[in-house]
Amino acid sequence: MGKGTSITCQDCLWTRHFYFGVGFSDCSLESYLEARESPLLPVVKDLIVKHGKGKEEVYDDAVATCRECAAIWETEFIYVMWEDAFHYSYPDQCPTCVSKQLEVLDESLFESMVKEQRLVCPLCKSHQLKISSRMLWD
Repeated sequence: MGKGTSITCQDCLWTRHFYFGVGFSDCSLESYLEARESPLLPVVKDLIVKHGKGKEEVYDDAVATCRECAAIWETEFIYVMWEDAFHYSYPDQCPTCVSKQLEVLDESLFESMVKEQRLVCPLCKSHQLKISSRMLWD
């Protein structure tokens, strides 16, 4: 079961809804990417052809934030590690400022960072982000 959380800036009323989790329909990294028609699918398939199935595969719908420009965005989080310590990780840079200073957040970390006012509104740079709604999805 996936979850959704909306946040709103109390100063400028910027609002965004974020989805977490993969739901019940996903059972492999490839099916996760296929279901989302992800542009990452050919990249991941090519890596699997070259290196075989990963020793460790982590994939999820998550939220990323940039420590440089305060951007907050929903993203496919993918981490694959192979036996030879070669790994692939996405996202690897901010889509706004191209910084590599990212933090990928699962639902509980995201909500705790909002409550502790550790996230910054990407529009007005205020720390007054509040959770405005929650939902479940599949």
